[in-house]
Amino acid sequence: MDQSDTTMTGRGGDFPAELSGAAAQSTAGQKLDDVKVWDRALSTADIAKVAQDTALTSGLPARAVWDERRLTMAGLERRVGLGHTTVSQALNGPSLPTEATLVALAGALSTEVEPLLELRRLAAPEAAVANPDAEFEERYRRYVERRHGQLSVVGLDLSRPDRACWPLDAAYLSLELASGGGDDLHGSMMSSATASVLRVERAEQALAGQRRTLVRGLAGSGKTTLLQWLAVAAARRTLPEELAHLDGTLPWVLPLRSLVRRGLPTPEYLASVGCPLHSAQPPGWIGRVLSEGRALLLVDGLDEVPQAQRGQTHEWLSEMLATYPDVAYVVTSRPSAVSEGWLANSGFTDLSVRPMNPRDVTVFVTQWHNAAAAGAESDSERRHLTVLDESVRICSVVEGGQ
Repeated sequence: MDQSDTTMTGRGGDFPAELSGAAAQSTAGQKLDDVKVWDRALSTADIAKVAQDTALTSGLPARAVWDERRLTMAGLERRVGLGHTTVSQALNGPSLPTEATLVALAGALSTEVEPLLELRRLAAPEAAVANPDAEFEERYRRYVERRHGQLSVVGLDLSRPDRACWPLDAAYLSLELASGGGDDLHGSMMSSATASVLRVERAEQALAGQRRTLVRGLAGSGKTTLLQWLAVAAARRTLPEELAHLDGTLPWVLPLRSLVRRGLPTPEYLASVGCPLHSAQPPGWIGRVLSEGRALLLVDGLDEVPQAQRGQTHEWLSEMLATYPDVAYVVTSRPSAVSEGWLANSGFTDLSVRPMNPRDVTVFVTQWHNAAAAGAESDSERRHLTVLDESVRICSVVEGGQ
């Protein structure tokens, strides 16, 4: 960029490229007010240029910050954590970027976001009056939180099926996922050569920065629970720091076991999974979310697809990847159902669920007791659960000392 070009020009006039946070908001607001910008519409490029060309926190020219960081478009996309289409449209598109996109851009450029949001509000005041997409998305997020916020443990409380689930918040335990080392990752035994290349991390660390992941694990290892946790955390916007690249995404849990019976789902996912909100969604909403790369598709159970239909399933997934390349995908399967590298040509990272170590088993059992106690119907039941938990703790200590 030409260093002499120190202003940005939009429909509202010229803005100096050296503004502090408060001054930027005041000056920009005055410029916009002078020309009654609400009767026009500030373009996406104008707003994005404010983010790029104005150092809102430090008072230094953002050009210098931009040049110093030597950010390419690909580098900006990685730092923002959004897909190419979303970032490109935010910088050059004909419509205003979403608030979530502005927040991500501001974070990537170490600028304050409030002045940018104010510019967006002034440029499109009608958006604050009615935004059907945003209103529906909030409803959908609450639905996902309720629908997937319970953890079921198969085989427990068979006499009372209505009580065989507990709050996910209380019972969830972060799994260990392994990468490298081949098909033995899910087993307890491995050769020294395998161990030397094996990398084991907690789920949130193993998934950090990943937008296409295949998670393989034995039956009951926690694959479905992992997807539930991702769905609920994304819906609540409470993903851990390691998964910041998924901030703002809208999750869809697609259980293949039930979906293949009715035919693999089209992008009308809400109807496919029987979501009661499907008839209330704004026209074209899902297509917009997918095209903008704001979806998190959680595809559960490749192994539960009949063998004769797995080729069709692979083709369906490949078509989705080609049509919506900026969407984030997490797919689960048992190890025996798909060979290692089954999706490698599509850019998927292959991870495997590790067996729980003794400490994790103890933590899980304790958390389950706590979750069960939270839903207990009487004091005597809660006391009984406390006794059971203490017995497990004593057994763990005894076994650990042997």
